[in-house]
Amino acid sequence: MKLFLFPATALYLVVFIVSCTHQGAETSSVPVEATNQPVAKAQSCTVSRSTTGSGEQQTPSEYSYQGGQLREIRTESDGRSFRAVFTYNTQGRPDSVRLTPGKSYLKHVYAPDGRLQRIEAGGSYLPRRFTYNDQGRISRQEAWLNNQVFASMEYDYDQSDNPVTVKVLDKAGKPEYTVALKYDDKPNPARHTSALHNPLELLYGYPVGNAKNNLVEAVTTYHQKTAYKVNGKHLEAGTQDKALLEYTYNENGYPIGSKANGEQASWTYTCQ
Repeated sequence: MKLFLFPATALYLVVFIVSCTHQGAETSSVPVEATNQPVAKAQSCTVSRSTTGSGEQQTPSEYSYQGGQLREIRTESDGRSFRAVFTYNTQGRPDSVRLTPGKSYLKHVYAPDGRLQRIEAGGSYLPRRFTYNDQGRISRQEAWLNNQVFASMEYDYDQSDNPVTVKVLDKAGKPEYTVALKYDDKPNPARHTSALHNPLELLYGYPVGNAKNNLVEAVTTYHQKTAYKVNGKHLEAGTQDKALLEYTYNENGYPIGSKANGEQASWTYTCQ
């Protein structure tokens, strides 16, 4: 599986991990510094997700926290159990994520100034390298395969530091498609849950998956005829594809439900 999946239409698969409240202690699926929300030093929640529009489905997951950091996610899907284990470096930044069963893993490597330099990967994921602009934002992400650039993404940002344009280039450096993005003004609880659990990071790269706010619109403009099929057909150059996401929020401003092109998802929580 390559790192970059189909663009806007793949947003139907996006699942956001949201926060819950129990006895006055709030938990979220990101480190405390990413949300400015208090996180109990040891907390676990069982999150049940149901979807409508393409058949009713239940996917329970359990998120475990220690010292304000997400340490483990356990998920039951189609009768199988999956486990993702998170570690952090001495500065509290995400270090590694490993998924079992299987050999998929991600390892974050930082420059001396603290910037994320690259993400090493194995299993179903490709390693990525990052370039920064003068404002300290990631301007380019490269996915590598067999010691060469397989594909890359280039980013432009708004004043809130959210990426608003993603240009996807093929391995020859030619533009495949460009995505124009819009966000709400609510905190994104999926930050720092990694590409193993954050579809937006897998689709549009690290900057979008870890944006401050939640994606509500993605308009894709294709610059080449697609080699893959979108909704059963190849798309010609110049074609546009639009995806919309709508949210409902809890009292803390975190999404507890979403609607994407007719498919709805909602979550319930049991926390201890």
